[in-house]
Amino acid sequence: MAVVGRLEGALAPSALRAQLGLVMERNQHHLDREHQQREERSETQALRLQQDEAYLVSLRADQEKERLRRERRDAEERESQRRDADVEREAQRRQEVARERQRRALLMPEEPPAGHPGAITAVLKLPDGTRLSRRFLDTHTTQAVYDFVFSHHGAPEVFQIVCNFPRRVLCSPPQPSASPAPASPASPASPASPASPSPASPSPAPPHRFPTLKEAGLGRSEVLFVQDLGEDE
Repeated sequence: MAVVGRLEGALAPSALRAQLGLVMERNQHHLDREHQQREERSETQALRLQQDEAYLVSLRADQEKERLRRERRDAEERESQRRDADVEREAQRRQEVARERQRRALLMPEEPPAGHPGAITAVLKLPDGTRLSRRFLDTHTTQAVYDFVFSHHGAPEVFQIVCNFPRRVLCSPPQPSASPAPASPASPASPASPASPSPASPSPAPPHRFPTLKEAGLGRSEVLFVQDLGEDE
């Protein structure tokens, strides 16, 4: 702020100082008011800066909270979708198992009557204590016994059937047969040179054959045990 005063004529230094003092004194209230206004503006600016800084801190905190909420919500949605997919897969798997049980039940050979000379009575104990009983012919295979157990709704999905005396595995889950590797096309032999003998290719393994109950050494009445192989998974 500038203070302006008008002085006329030549003045001695003492008179000049006196005039300047009068000018300052006449304008002192303006100077005081301007000084007060400057202090008020400075305080207002400092307060505004503090408020702006507090607002930015609060805004960042709110943005961080919102980010965490979104991440938590997204994680919960992904987890819910994963659980739903697991439930759907499990339901589909159970439906496939139920269809396979029905299919195996339809493939079961006819049960021989009691007293048939080739009949074998098998009592099968499931892991939950359930007992299944059925007659088979001694010409039926162990696959028929496996299918009979598998077709029961309370049977394990993966199991093996064991005999106790002596303890041995009667039948295990069927294994998928390996497909033979495709043969590579033979190149034509050159007429100028005799064809060299090619090494003999291994013949494909024959499909697995289930033994008959007679070949498995079962007597006329047997108690067999169903061992759940899915318990170790």
